[in-house]
Amino acid sequence: MPQHLSPILLTFALAACSGEADILVDADTEVATDTDVNTNTDIDTDTDIDTDTAAPDCAALLQLDDGAGQCRLVRVYLLDDETPAVDPGQTDSSASSALIPALSTPLQGQSVPSFVVTNGGLYTDWNGAIPADTDVVFFAQGATYSDNLSEDNLAALNAFVAGGGGLVRTEWGTGYSASHLDLSPITSPDSDYFEGDATWTVVASVPEAYSQMVARLPATFTLAHGRTHVVAKTGEEAGGVDVITLATIPFDMDEDPATANSIDIPALAVWPATSTRGTIVYLNHDLLYGTSLMDEPEIGPLFRGATYGAASGH
Repeated sequence: MPQHLSPILLTFALAACSGEADILVDADTEVATDTDVNTNTDIDTDTDIDTDTAAPDCAALLQLDDGAGQCRLVRVYLLDDETPAVDPGQTDSSASSALIPALSTPLQGQSVPSFVVTNGGLYTDWNGAIPADTDVVFFAQGATYSDNLSEDNLAALNAFVAGGGGLVRTEWGTGYSASHLDLSPITSPDSDYFEGDATWTVVASVPEAYSQMVARLPATFTLAHGRTHVVAKTGEEAGGVDVITLATIPFDMDEDPATANSIDIPALAVWPATSTRGTIVYLNHDLLYGTSLMDEPEIGPLFRGATYGAASGH
């Protein structure tokens, strides 16, 4: 019985016999050929190649992320304080004379500082204006501790903090004078004050978010300055947020070292930021008031760490 070839096979056969190279395929017929080339060569096409371009660790530089993967300097607005001369021949000194050099010194191994500081002048003469690009206000309230901000200036500072801005406060203003306590993480039960050498001790367990604030400080060190008996605000007093103490100093309740009646009080404390307020940092240090010279080697790391912590938004 003769075998009949389909039209397609017949065409293929005729073309083959005639030496034609064209292969005609029915458009409605799916044909698989052995001439397909396997292009899967098992080559890793992952483009995540390590090119040593990892994002810089801005926190380790005490700088802020600019939002584009780079670090930028912390912008500080300083509300200055003036300490009148005590002895004949002395001149008045301002907190800025110690704070600006401390903040403007580059970290070890760096060629540029981590902060750019704008001195707003004496806070008692301040007009309430804060540059729009400011990250943190350093409110240096020392010798003029009894002079509070005007109602309008206090409103301006509150608005800055409510907008997420950071704030650093010092011993006199929040301790002995107990002014503007809604902008302080601590309170003073009695405004007791003591002056002289103080041994600072960094707490054993520092939360990771605040580790850079004390990373360049020794575990213990001694500074000469005045301090006030203060306690950290309770969670209820702090609006449901736990105030974090990062360093302590002893305070003699009898002001007599012979009695050894001392307790540990906050020396460096943080009121963490919330959705409605920036970070507020407290330093139990009276700046250049009294016998303090702020010339110890730990002053720079201490004040740089505190200022960065207030700006970091943690």
